[in-house]
Amino acid sequence: MNSNYDTCITEYKIHAEYQQLLKHQVPNVYVIPSANSSFIWYGVIFLHQGMYEGGIFRFTLFIPENFDCPRVVFNPIVFHPLINIETGELDIKQYIPNWKYAKV
Repeated sequence: MNSNYDTCITEYKIHAEYQQLLKHQVPNVYVIPSANSSFIWYGVIFLHQGMYEGGIFRFTLFIPENFDCPRVVFNPIVFHPLINIETGELDIKQYIPNWKYAKV
C-alpha cells in the first residue's frame, strides 16, 4: 500500500481514539493531540487522593505509527516505581504486559 495512504488511515484511527476518549471523559485526565503531529499527545493528570494527592502531572504520549505500545513520558519526572527516574518514561509493558491495539 501507499505510505501516504497508510499514514492517513493511521491518523484517522488516532482521531477516532481521541474522540472515544473525549466521549468517555476519564476523570482528572486531560489530553490533546499536538498541532504538529497526530502521533504526539500532551496530557495532564490531577490527583485528588492517595499518596500523590494534590499532584498535577504533565506527560507526553508518543504513539508509534504501527500502533505498538505507546510511550508515556512525564515531565518533570515523577518518582514512582513504574517510571524511569532518568527518562521519566512510564514502563507500560510492566503494567500491561500483553499490550495489543484492538483492531476492529
